[in-house]
Amino acid sequence: MSAFLVLGVIVALIAAELLSVRTAKSALHTRCETDLTLAEPGGTITLTVTVTNSSAIPRLFVGIWFFFAEGAELCEDAKWAARYRDRAYPGLCVRRSLSLMPHTSARFRVRFSLPERGVVSPGHYVIECGDFLGLFKELISGKAKGKVVVTARQAPGAEDFLNASGLLGSVSVRRFLHDDPSLTVGFRDYTGHEPMKQIAWKQTARRGSLMVRENDHTAEPSASLLVDLSGSEAEREAVLSLTRSLSEQLEDQKIPYALYSNGDLFSVGSGIGEAHLKDILERIGRARPTEFRTVGDLAEEVLEERGLRSDLLLIAPRPGGECERAMAWIAEQTGAEPAACYGSEHLLPDRQGKETNAWKPQ
Repeated sequence: MSAFLVLGVIVALIAAELLSVRTAKSALHTRCETDLTLAEPGGTITLTVTVTNSSAIPRLFVGIWFFFAEGAELCEDAKWAARYRDRAYPGLCVRRSLSLMPHTSARFRVRFSLPERGVVSPGHYVIECGDFLGLFKELISGKAKGKVVVTARQAPGAEDFLNASGLLGSVSVRRFLHDDPSLTVGFRDYTGHEPMKQIAWKQTARRGSLMVRENDHTAEPSASLLVDLSGSEAEREAVLSLTRSLSEQLEDQKIPYALYSNGDLFSVGSGIGEAHLKDILERIGRARPTEFRTVGDLAEEVLEERGLRSDLLLIAPRPGGECERAMAWIAEQTGAEPAACYGSEHLLPDRQGKETNAWKPQ
C-alpha cells in the first residue's frame, strides 16, 4: 500500500513538474504602474509591481529585477536599499524574490525620482521563473505601463519678476484701456491697426468707408505669455523653466492667462486653475525645445487674435536680434513696450553647479 502511495506521489510530482515547465511563461502576469503621470524633477514617484500566478501550480522560485530609466534615483532609506538594490547593475536596479501560491498575486512598491525634464518610461523588468522543483528557469521580460512626464524645474531668480516687470500693473488697469468685443457701444473710422474681425461691414457699406466696432470696457484682467523657443539649448531650457514659474505666479495672483509659443508648446487659451496649469506643465515636460517660426510672426498672430493689448509678457532666450525687433513692433502697435524675461539671465544650474542643457531625446 505504501509503495503505491509513494508511486502516486512521484507521479503527481512529475505531472506537476511537467505542467509547471509547460506553463512557466503563460501563467505569470506582471503589471508595473506609477502613481503619477506628471512629476516634478527630483520629486518622489511610486512604482507598484504586481506579479500574478494564474495557474494551479505553485511558483516557489520567482525572481524579479526592475531596471529603472537612466538617471533615476532611489528614494528609499539605506536599510531598504541595502536589502533590495542590485548593485551589480551600473544604473538603478531593484531585485525581489517571490513565492506564489496558485491563483495568488504578490505586490511590492519602490519609490524613485527622475532628475530631468522629458517624457520617460519608468523602466523594464526581467522575471526569472523556476519550475515546480526548481530544476529549470525561464526568463520573462516587459516594460512598465505608460510614461511619466517630468516638467521643467522652477527658474532661479524668477520669484519677484512679475512685480518688477510692471505686467501686473498693466493687467490691473487694462479695463480702462481696452475693450470687450462682446459689448458694442458704437462705431468709428478704421485706422489701419484694428484686426479685420473688428470691421463692421454693414456700417462700412452705409458710410462708404471702413468702420470698426467700438466696444465697451471689460472688467476681467488677463495676461498673455509669448514664449520664444529659439536660442541655444541651455537658453531654451531656461525659457521653459521661466514659463513654468511665471504661469505659477499668475495662478497665485488669480489672474487668467493664455500661452502662445513659436514652437512645441503651441498655444493654450486664456484660463486659470489646476487643470489649466496642469495642461501647461505637461506641455512644458513634453516639449522638444525648437522653434517653428519667428517670434515676430508669433507676436503678429497674437495681436491679430487678441487685439491691441499691453498685457503681454515675452519670454525669450536672450535680448537683441529678432526678439528686439518683435518688441519694437509690439510697442508700435500697442503704444506700450511689453514686459520681457530672458532665459540667458536665468540659466539652470546642473547638479554640479554648471549651466546645463537639461533636455535629452527619449
